[in-house]
Amino acid sequence: MRYEEILRRSLRIVWTRKYLWVLALLAGEGFGGGSSGNLTSGQPNFQSGAGSASAGQPDFSPVSSWVADHLGLILLIAAAVAVIWLIWFLVGCVASGAMIRASAELDSGADFRFGQAWRAGLSTFWRVLALRLGVFLVIAVPTLLGFLVAGLLVLNNRPFGALLIAAPFIVLVAVLAIVLGALYTLAIRACVLDGLGPWASYRRAVELVLTRTSRVVITLLLMIAVGIGAGILTGLVFTLITLPFVGPLFDAFGRQDYGRAFGSLALLFAVTTPISILIGAPIGAYFSTVWTVAYRRFGAEPEAPPAPALAA
Repeated sequence: MRYEEILRRSLRIVWTRKYLWVLALLAGEGFGGGSSGNLTSGQPNFQSGAGSASAGQPDFSPVSSWVADHLGLILLIAAAVAVIWLIWFLVGCVASGAMIRASAELDSGADFRFGQAWRAGLSTFWRVLALRLGVFLVIAVPTLLGFLVAGLLVLNNRPFGALLIAAPFIVLVAVLAIVLGALYTLAIRACVLDGLGPWASYRRAVELVLTRTSRVVITLLLMIAVGIGAGILTGLVFTLITLPFVGPLFDAFGRQDYGRAFGSLALLFAVTTPISILIGAPIGAYFSTVWTVAYRRFGAEPEAPPAPALAA
């Protein structure tokens, strides 16, 4: 495989067909919407029988009071976020199939438009939904069980037992996420491009890993290298953007003015979210396109033939 050609060709496809950026955004590619920064991660005192906190201990009672006073608003926001996430998840099932099919057709030299891509995504919706739900459930179930058991232990003043339970679950979830993430990357392309069902798609992914190991591994390493470079650049951008907010934010927490602190966090979120979308969407589209273009060449013997010219 000519890996440098795959990288250059994918970049040209993504740059000339910017509707792939929209599909990447809708598919949740390259946008870390699931992460959340917790700036108040102090450890509470789990020792029983302590009547008062030590002089150096931070007092989190104002936080509890603020949460209790605004519980209704917090629950309303949580419900709205859950609904938005569900809609985004379902739309992402269409967008993922649309982006993969569009990248493959564009790589073949066809002039593939957004409407055609969206219709292709609709046709594979249920199969992609089954693939996504499978990954979600396999990761979510052990995660929820771990948090549930650890939470019960914490409530019973057994923090060390909670740590002993949580640590293996964290390792398990991390391993599952890495393995399933790698297989899912190949399986969803088998699902969309080869018309396979969920189980057959994963079997095809495992078959590719076992029979085309070097090609899959080299592509993965290239994507890791590109991801590291993109991560460094985006990290620098976000560091420069967030620096003006850091001082007022920590000052508000230091003064225990949690209303102003959460307001600063909301403003920071409002500023960084659109920038994250603008940066993450094209990067996500590029990563997805590279994997699609590479997938179409994994099975070529002994080497993929020269690719056709891209449509203007």
